[in-house]
Amino acid sequence: MIYLSIGDKKGIICALAEVVWVGPPGENKTIQAGLRFLNILEEDQARIDAVVKMLLERLGKTGEEGDD
Repeated sequence: MIYLSIGDKKGIICALAEVVWVGPPGENKTIQAGLRFLNILEEDQARIDAVVKMLLERLGKTGEEGDD
């Protein structure tokens, strides 16, 4: 179970997820990880999709393959 606050001021997202990859420890002992959502409300998935799209646009990327 994971609880997320994604900064959209619409409340906490609660979902069932599994870790699918883990990166090496970074500065300040932070660790990046990839999650696969196994059970999430459609509206919560849409919120996450919107935030990811906005962040990719800020970086000048589309999220398509080859956008490294």
